[in-house]
Amino acid sequence: MAAWPNSEERNAIFNNVFTDASLSRYYLIMVVLSCTVATYGLLSNSTAVVIGAMLIAPLMGPILGCALAVAANSRALLVLALKAEALGAVAAVLLAMVLTLLLPRAELTSEVMARTTPTILDLVIALASGAAGTYAICMKPQSATLPGVAIATALMPPLCTVGIGLAQQNMSVAGGAFLLFLANMVAIVVAAVLVFELAGFANGHG
Repeated sequence: MAAWPNSEERNAIFNNVFTDASLSRYYLIMVVLSCTVATYGLLSNSTAVVIGAMLIAPLMGPILGCALAVAANSRALLVLALKAEALGAVAAVLLAMVLTLLLPRAELTSEVMARTTPTILDLVIALASGAAGTYAICMKPQSATLPGVAIATALMPPLCTVGIGLAQQNMSVAGGAFLLFLANMVAIVVAAVLVFELAGFANGHG
């Protein structure tokens, strides 16, 4: 059985997560692009396009940054990650509103409505996915697990649904989608904190 990362490996993991959680030009560009793909995927009722948007969305980085910050008691990382996640989320909602308003006729498709009702299954999926992604980061940082985690947990599509709902003045759609995003984010953080603590980050990353 593989051992948890040692002190040197924890330092490398911390630095990688810190970088991925940072607010950068790359992060903002990927938010814009993934939001555009997700919004029009939702409005065109295309599951394949929505999945593609999940793959390129960068929102998981700051969420895992928040979890590692809590586990390692790093205020600097927590502030950095929260700022990036908040700005990314707000930007996605506003852009989705604009993209929806640009369409002469936008309908609430089944893909849109599927992101408006959080269930206990969504929470279980987010918990398991968050744990899987964090375990992969700790044990095999170069693995291909994170894209699967991004697909399994809905982050960008619910934010785009919030924007679609606001553009159509449908507060029920917007509110339900925001709750789904929030529930998934909290569940991922909770699971990730537990795994990071098991990996030894509670004693510091060094």
